[in-house]
Amino acid sequence: MNNYITIMYTNISREEQLSEVSACLSVFTDINDWTIDFGDIDKVLRISSRKEIDGQVSNALREVGLMSTVKEVFPC
Repeated sequence: MNNYITIMYTNISREEQLSEVSACLSVFTDINDWTIDFGDIDKVLRISSRKEIDGQVSNALREVGLMSTVKEVFPC
């Protein structure tokens, strides 16, 4: 079974937004884990998942007013 690491640049800038992000990502049952690097200027969202879901995640975040740009998807 393949797994994927998705790297996305976001506009998530406050820890208070984590509940919105968590709610968006919780509907994706293929996500194993995710983190946001608040120390990075691009506020990198890193997602580990069982399938490629970058487009769906971008759309879900956009629906709640959060922007994201897919930087890279790595199969592993």
